[in-house]
Amino acid sequence: MSGTPPTWEPEQRWQQPAFGEPVSGAQPVPALPVPVAPEPPGTVEKLAGRLHGLVWVIAIALVIFIHTSLVATVVVATVAGFVLNHIRRDLRRQRLARAGSPVPRPPDQEELR
Repeated sequence: MSGTPPTWEPEQRWQQPAFGEPVSGAQPVPALPVPVAPEPPGTVEKLAGRLHGLVWVIAIALVIFIHTSLVATVVVATVAGFVLNHIRRDLRRQRLARAGSPVPRPPDQEELR
C-alpha cells in the first residue's frame, strides 16, 4: 500500500466575519409596492353576505311556522349556507386581487390546496 505521507498542515476553517464591519459596495434597497385601497363590496357581495347570515333564521322560522320537515330544512339551509359563503368569499377575493392587496386565507384552506 503506497500513498503520500500526511503533511500535518492545519486545515483551513471558515470563520464568521465580525459584526459591525463596514460592508463594501452599494446595498440594494428593495422597492415597496404602493398600496391601493380596495373598492367597496359590490351589491351581489353584500347580498350574499346578508343572506348567508339569515339562512338559519329563515330555516328555523320555516320549521316553526310552516311545519316543514326538519331534516330537509337543515339540509337545504346547510347547502344554501355553503353556496352563499362561497359566492361571498370568491367575490371578495376577486375584489381584493384587483386592488393588489394580499388576500388572507384561513390555515385550513392552505392545507387543502
